[in-house]
Amino acid sequence: MQISIIINESAFKHGVGEPDIQSAFSAFLLDCAIDGDENKYLVIGFDTKGNLIELMNIISTFFTQ
Repeated sequence: MQISIIINESAFKHGVGEPDIQSAFSAFLLDCAIDGDENKYLVIGFDTKGNLIELMNIISTFFTQ
């Protein structure tokens, strides 16, 4: 199974670029489920410059045959 990250346009509204988002997901410090939503997670990780950034991750599973 291959996992891919799809980044919504709204992720860029605070000036965070795709390399920073990929960096934070590849070596995160915290991955915490959001109460009341089993598919939504708070992710805190480092951007490419070593700054902490906070991301929202929504897990979606698609099955193909």
